[in-house]
Amino acid sequence: MRIIFAGTPPNAAHTLKALHGYGIEIALVLTRTDSKVGRKGEIAESAVAAAARELGLEVHKANKLDDKAVSAIREAKADFAIVVAYGVILKQSVIDLLSLGWFNVHYSLLPAYRGAAPVQHSLLNQDAMTGVTVFKIDSGLDTGEIATQVATKIEPGENAGDLLARLTVLSESVLVEIVPLISANLVDLKPQSTQGISLAPKLARDNFLLDVSFSASHNQAIVMAGNPEPMAYLQINNHD
Repeated sequence: MRIIFAGTPPNAAHTLKALHGYGIEIALVLTRTDSKVGRKGEIAESAVAAAARELGLEVHKANKLDDKAVSAIREAKADFAIVVAYGVILKQSVIDLLSLGWFNVHYSLLPAYRGAAPVQHSLLNQDAMTGVTVFKIDSGLDTGEIATQVATKIEPGENAGDLLARLTVLSESVLVEIVPLISANLVDLKPQSTQGISLAPKLARDNFLLDVSFSASHNQAIVMAGNPEPMAYLQINNHD
């Protein structure tokens, strides 16, 4: 079993380390290119790139899967890929490169909250439950067939950072079970429901503006969803 791992942020790096620790052979790591971080705008590699280097894994950095990336994917001779917040759209020609496909880890109970910010949207909407979905990537936005799905209760006072960390650990236990099944082509893929579809696009800072006219629970939800970033804020006399 040889897989490709594609991801970028710290939670994806945590998952990469977990899979490697479980003895899963990772032939190639795909991640986004180095970028500016922090107030000083210093150039730094992604958390996944740093983790891969620490583990001695081959890394290919790309914000677009061009000919060089395609060559790296082919040379990896992997059967399938696990994707965790890579931040790159996969074209059908790239999806078709791997015989068993590309499987994405999504932090919601799909078809709810398709998009980049499911955790924040779930907290903003004061949901009681959320979960982890592993699905096979197709040409749509988080529309692929579901390999497995696990629900969990959102705990009182749990902010976006706390919830993402817990869902990350949950997803790792799910992956340990599902990856061997994917490798053996024994996954029972099921189409997503046509009911309960919702979107979770990336949120702007304005979405975390508190308002005294809101209910206390609404403002609390904004605070929880905006922590640790970009943080909720209040304007007084047009000043933050």
